[in-house]
Amino acid sequence: MEEFFRVVANGGVPAGDLELAPVNPDEIEADADGKYSSVAPDLAPVVLTWNNLSVSTKPKNGVSKTLIKNVQGTITGGLWGIMGASGSGKTTFLSVLSLRLDTYRMQCSGDIKLNGKTFDKALLKSMSGYVMQDDLVHAMLTVGETLRYTAALRMGWKYTRKERDDRCDEVLKLMGIDYCRDVIVGDTRNKGISGGERKRLCVAMELLTRPKLLFLDEPTSGLDSSTALSVMQSLKGLAESGECTVVCTIHQPQTKIYNIIDNLLLMKRGQIVYQGSRAMAESYFAAQGYPCPEKMNPADHLLDVVTIGTHDDKEESNLKRLTPPINMDYGIDKDDFSVRAVQPWLFQFYILTLRNLKEKFRRWDVYAMNIFITALIGVFIGMGSWYQIGTSQASIPKRNPILFFCVIHQGVVSSLQGTYAFPIDRALMLRERASGAYYVSAYFTSKSMVDMIFQLFLPVIFAAFVVPLTGLQNSGEKFCTFMAFNMLLAVCATSLSNMCSCLCVSIEMSTVVLACAMEITRLYSAFFVSPNLLLQSNDRWQFADALSYMKYGYVGLTLNEYKGLKFTCTAKQIAAKTCIATGEKYMAMTNTAGANLGYDRYTIEFCAGIMVVYLVGCRIVSYLALRFIKV
Repeated sequence: MEEFFRVVANGGVPAGDLELAPVNPDEIEADADGKYSSVAPDLAPVVLTWNNLSVSTKPKNGVSKTLIKNVQGTITGGLWGIMGASGSGKTTFLSVLSLRLDTYRMQCSGDIKLNGKTFDKALLKSMSGYVMQDDLVHAMLTVGETLRYTAALRMGWKYTRKERDDRCDEVLKLMGIDYCRDVIVGDTRNKGISGGERKRLCVAMELLTRPKLLFLDEPTSGLDSSTALSVMQSLKGLAESGECTVVCTIHQPQTKIYNIIDNLLLMKRGQIVYQGSRAMAESYFAAQGYPCPEKMNPADHLLDVVTIGTHDDKEESNLKRLTPPINMDYGIDKDDFSVRAVQPWLFQFYILTLRNLKEKFRRWDVYAMNIFITALIGVFIGMGSWYQIGTSQASIPKRNPILFFCVIHQGVVSSLQGTYAFPIDRALMLRERASGAYYVSAYFTSKSMVDMIFQLFLPVIFAAFVVPLTGLQNSGEKFCTFMAFNMLLAVCATSLSNMCSCLCVSIEMSTVVLACAMEITRLYSAFFVSPNLLLQSNDRWQFADALSYMKYGYVGLTLNEYKGLKFTCTAKQIAAKTCIATGEKYMAMTNTAGANLGYDRYTIEFCAGIMVVYLVGCRIVSYLALRFIKV
């Protein structure tokens, strides 16, 4: 690459417009000794070059906003700091370079090359790391466990377990968090590691695969000055050793942090104002009439200079812009990179299942409360008005409300828990997926299975209380069928709530949609409107009846309870011919509207089969939403 840079004046461009003036060879201020050129350590493994790079929002109502405007440049190695005022395009630019731009909302044009060669996401995932501003990690895992699971998922099948563990120990010591390896990460309810330790953990996770290029978005955000300096010193060490090139956005760093940065990239309104050595940035701007006041933080001064005119078009600086001439083949002599081999699907599923199980067990208090509440509700049902209802004629009108309340209970409790299952972990899943840790299908299958395992114990406890206390049919087959339908109801409710949360993304929106869906399923659950009554009154609404999983759960429980049931009658009831002797006779009765209830139109097997189809369908939609909605 040539050892000089072009310095282009504003060229009389109107205030507020940041277009670069056409380059005239006679106006180029060349610096033959390259005193502003960026620091490029001999060991630097990566050169990243871009040309004519532009980013804008996708048109909405015919309006599109430009975020990055026709920039060019080269990152040659070392520790790079991208600085600029809020809204200058720092994070967007970092997302473009790392191929993590949200293409659903933004569009990009231009060329980016890695060591003089074109590349794709798969290659970049294999040889780079990305640390986002918000440090999302699994709260209930320890620091050591977090690294071990990450290593198992991301380091590839060619590494043995010992090699992965050794690498975990290595990065723990490298980032200075070896002392807290057995401390949980923690969250708002569970005290864990500090913010600085969490930040260093996130960096350590990315270092496991020995990336040659490391991107960080605001690595010092939210940290105290001492911790922020410690983090940046660790990054400086990585860059100096030649292990990787480090590129980070940083907002108003303290003087000590600013002084350890090798190179600067200053941005203003989506354009690059200065790109080159940090040590020479002050002299460059001083030569243009913007000297740094004595005892002032140089970083603050540079931001003040490039911020002039950013928010007020009446005031615009006469800054010249330092942009390097572009050689898109620069670095082509460096080593090539290959796509990292991913772990097999079954191994991903195995590791994710172990991780999910550990997190579930760590949340034992939540599960214990679930068991207690389930038992408590069972006691309230069995010891209240429905205690030992018997088999008299008076017990007939009590049975259906018991069965219907069982349906409602399983639906409400399970749906509430299912609403929060994926939205809470979605951002973390998207981040791990973007780093190439696992397939979405492995994650979805593992999480669904673990959630289901812990969920299925609750209907067993519920049935163990309700059936003997109320006096419902209690033979082995009847009890198992009652329990099985409660399990199906719970899983169907969870599947419906998972589908709503995956489609709607946010908890707030999914709660609204789920509430509507649950009301419809309750309304057409065959308790308020029996199957035959609905058909007789308005056959155009049968689709709503068919979509209600509660209907098939309630009908299945009803068939299970009434088939083979014998009722007792008094002599007076027999004489008055009002005696209902069997459950089959009750189900064949006509109601006050003159229509058969219609329960006998179905079989227990059919109802169970429809519920299985329902939950599988909801799970498939949930997976597709999780796979393709990347927000």
